Amino acid sequence: MSARGAFAIIVDGTAVLPHDIRRQLDIRTLPLHVSFGAESYTDGVDITTEQFYEKIRDPRAKPTTSTPSLGECREVYELAIREGARELLVLTIATELSTTYSVANVTAQQIGDARIEIVDTRSTAGAIGLIASACARLRRDGADFDATVALARRLAPNTHLLALIDTLDFLRRQGRTDRSRAHARPGHGAAAGAHRGARARGRAHPRRAAARERTRSRAAPRGVGAGALPLRRVLGR
Repeated sequence: MSARGAFAIIVDGTAVLPHDIRRQLDIRTLPLHVSFGAESYTDGVDITTEQFYEKIRDPRAKPTTSTPSLGECREVYELAIREGARELLVLTIATELSTTYSVANVTAQQIGDARIEIVDTRSTAGAIGLIASACARLRRDGADFDATVALARRLAPNTHLLALIDTLDFLRRQGRTDRSRAHARPGHGAAAGAHRGARARGRAHPRRAAARERTRSRAAPRGVGAGALPLRRVLGR
């Protein structure tokens, strides 16, 4: 186990967090599998982000993702334990979007020599990265495991994901929007906009439109404004 933390912090593969930050903050990752037809890859292992986007330029491409297996999840847990961790904090994508939480939880029940806390972040991508980095920095500052878990649980319902979408074509390929919307040009205000991962009654609803603007230059500051969050209140400062 790294000297930077007495317990391990693990995120699922959907988390967006630069690799250098993961190394600096000692954040571990559960594997995420991406498939293009019969070809299967593991994100960050045999396919890079750049290679993924190059592949989806093909209009026939319909990528799918799959969660880690129980065995793969166990390997990540056991590696952390072999390196000295006796407590593990696992941050997963929202349960409505993936079965990763279930896999992580079932695997945790099979591990008898460590305390494992699984936190449903209620979001994905950059939101998981923000929660994980906040927890890792708290650990680096000397906080114990219980305080770090408590921070993760406070941040989960208060961390909102906003995405600026230039095109709806990828949503159309997955059957999540119709052809007329997908082919509308950003200049007509249909594609350039900020979308938030909203919540209702504790559940994640990732396709709620927060705003629509005609151009990227107008949509970007609108998204920043919509994402303002009183972090001092959330962090208890």
